[in-house]
Amino acid sequence: FLPQVVAFTTPLSAYARKKIPLSEFEVSDNFEWRGETHTGLRFYDIKEGKGSQLKAGQQVSVHYDCSYRSIVAVSTRQAVVLSQNRYIERPYSYKYGTIPSVLQDPLEYKDSTGVGARVDPDPIYTQKLFVTKIYKGSAADESKLKVFDEILLVDGKSVDGLSKQEVNKLLEGESGDVTITVERNVGRYERGQEEIKISKRPYRKLLSKSVKKGPEKAGGLYSGEDLAPPPEVIFVPEALKGMKKGGLRRIEVPADLGYAEGKNEIPVDEVFFVDIELLEFR
Repeated sequence: FLPQVVAFTTPLSAYARKKIPLSEFEVSDNFEWRGETHTGLRFYDIKEGKGSQLKAGQQVSVHYDCSYRSIVAVSTRQAVVLSQNRYIERPYSYKYGTIPSVLQDPLEYKDSTGVGARVDPDPIYTQKLFVTKIYKGSAADESKLKVFDEILLVDGKSVDGLSKQEVNKLLEGESGDVTITVERNVGRYERGQEEIKISKRPYRKLLSKSVKKGPEKAGGLYSGEDLAPPPEVIFVPEALKGMKKGGLRRIEVPADLGYAEGKNEIPVDEVFFVDIELLEFR
């Protein structure tokens, strides 16, 4: 195992404070997660590392900062609280490519009716709403709608000023047609719009992603992390794929790969960002 480095916390770098539009993010390959194929992760390499790339099976040490609407809610740089509002940092160490057993249980679903897509706001530019999940076998799954599409109009009406709950409600409900106007990247520096008509119908919707309590949660997955337990996305191999020592990567964390019960300022069932700094591996 890598040694646990303990030091007084340092402020986030200027790199990490930078606001980066989602249109500039790359997308990882799709991956298998808890019994299903998951859409790839959106990520941006803020800082390139040096040397060889990280490989499966290596022990890694990382710092991570989870941000929700520009608030750093969870950070290994503030992992242990001392007196007088002081903190010490504690990097998180684990074996890259190994998924804890508590994160291998299949997800649970319930019957629902609607388009079969989930919409969430951009974690920074919260007035923008994006498709973050399309349920397998749903009407959306068989349409031209894509994950990461930005929602502009629903049935000809702008979604500006609407919350994610209001827009998701428009996409749910009993049978009927919905016309969705979206915008997406059509090239590296170009965006285009498309109007998509979808007929609502029954589908299976995610019910729960809670991590079951057990020995591993108490002594493995969250071991030694007083204030900064890792989000589930940390254990997705694609999250760190291609990184080198000293690299800093920002990842948009889907709601189903974040914190099952919320954490600090991060509410339950919300999208947020995590900045991961790869400190060491061997």
